[in-house]
Amino acid sequence: MTFRYESFVDSVVKDLEKSEENSRRKALQYSAKKMRKNISKRSVSTSGDYPGRRSGGLRKSIRYKLKTGKKGVSFVGSTAPHAHLLEFGHGDGKEQNKRPFVNKTLLEEEQEIINILSTEYF
Repeated sequence: MTFRYESFVDSVVKDLEKSEENSRRKALQYSAKKMRKNISKRSVSTSGDYPGRRSGGLRKSIRYKLKTGKKGVSFVGSTAPHAHLLEFGHGDGKEQNKRPFVNKTLLEEEQEIINILSTEYF
């Protein structure tokens, strides 16, 4: 007969790590959902607005990635080849051509993301 000893502290640490991972995943899902919603309106956009939807490729390309472990890194954004051109602008008048959607969404939803992280974690 063998016994497996797991200390209470180890159990609590595992639970906290799992809780942190779940809260990060929920925050990433929320952010991606809001980004998709913000760029789903079919319209012609002006500089500084969310990009208008033409084909839906940008909206479909929004992804999130959660890496776990000691150096857990999270990513939310677009994999579309033209996403950086919309986010940061292009051409001679870069400031006039910006249609930010990643940073703008994250800044607008910052408080809700913090609430998701703190509610799940504690």
